[in-house]
Parts: sequence; structure tokens; C-alpha cells
Amino acid sequence: MLQKKPHIKNFTTNVGKGNPRIYYNVIPKNEAANYAELFVQLDEIP
Repeated sequence: MLQKKPHIKNFTTNVGKGNPRIYYNVIPKNEAANYAELFVQLDEIP
């Protein structure tokens, strides 16, 4: 679904754990079977 959206530049997903640390104030979650996380980078809109 995300690949079809026109303003999405990149995205990554992690299922079962948090994403690697991207922002200093967001601490990655430990492994868990009921956890998933998305990181979406949007294109600039003029």
C-alpha cells in the first residue's frame, strides 16, 4: 500500500522489534511477537 502512495520517498518496517535508533529521544523496543514499527520518509511538497 505504501509503495502506491505518490508522496512517499522511502519506508522501512520491522516486525517483532523496534527500528534502529533514528531520533535521540525515541528508544527502540525490545523483541515482542505483537509489535511492529514503520519509518516513512515523505517527499517534499512544493
